[in-house]
Amino acid sequence: MEANPHRDDGVTTPWSWPADPAPERTRSVVGPATDAALCLVLALAILALDAVTPLGIADGILYVAVLLLCPSGRHSRLIWLLAAGCSLLVAVGFWISPTVGVWSFIPVTNRILSVGMIWTTALLVHLLRDARRRIERQQDSLQKTNTILERLARMDGLTGICNRRCFDSQLLLEIRRCVRETRPLSLLMIDIDHFKDFNDQAGHPVGDRCLVQVACTIRACLHRPGDFLARYGGEEFAAILSAADADGAARVAEEMRAAVAALRIPHPKPSAGPWVTVSVGVGTIRSAAGDSDIAALAQALLRAADAALYQAKNGGRNRVSGAELSAG
Repeated sequence: MEANPHRDDGVTTPWSWPADPAPERTRSVVGPATDAALCLVLALAILALDAVTPLGIADGILYVAVLLLCPSGRHSRLIWLLAAGCSLLVAVGFWISPTVGVWSFIPVTNRILSVGMIWTTALLVHLLRDARRRIERQQDSLQKTNTILERLARMDGLTGICNRRCFDSQLLLEIRRCVRETRPLSLLMIDIDHFKDFNDQAGHPVGDRCLVQVACTIRACLHRPGDFLARYGGEEFAAILSAADADGAARVAEEMRAAVAALRIPHPKPSAGPWVTVSVGVGTIRSAAGDSDIAALAQALLRAADAALYQAKNGGRNRVSGAELSAG
């Protein structure tokens, strides 16, 4: 059976999220050998230019191109080594250029400016490399934070299981799978009997502890990896049983009912009975292949389970009632 991407695996750790893939880094296909070849070709081209022109006007621009085109910005030490090598080549180019006077003002000034451009560019490349790394770290941190926030937004803060928002999306996902694989799907609506009276008599802190105990208990009754539990609202829970027919879902529902009764949580209101109990409504749908109205199927299943729960309540509570419908 296909794994559920948003399934709750326990009460304290409601579901296991797949690890978000780290943003793919753009890897340069240029290796160190290509770096060296590129630098050598450009250096020879610049030296050839120095051999035919005495002024050295283009030296700085071409050596800056070496720094910018070579992907050595990944390593800080290589940036400075490359800048030092370019500066040395500027000096060599000066001595081999056909200058009229060795200390002619214009060639010397141009070479000094070229060296200044080289080291300024090296500094900028270094700063940009550090800035890029900081941005990547911040993006990774932001992505992790967004994942945590999204998970918390889908979790019930009290019981630690999925909340209504998570349930709605999961129900649609399971309905689609039910239609695709033409298998039954069951929905259990579990409601704690006389819970308002419990809260009024015992107080909300005790009522919260009761909710947590009931959530833990009914979660322990879901034995398959594909089963899903959520807090539907207030004292009501919903369980989705993938590929479970009406008989199988009824057995799970009865196990939940008996497990909660076995907790023997005292009910403070005598008229409600000595212990806290639950009523369970079971709705099962069998979809034919080709059904496309997923939302309508989900609403029909919800109505069937809710009607079964209403029947269980009217039948005296602390019981299981079921309804089955066909679609297609």
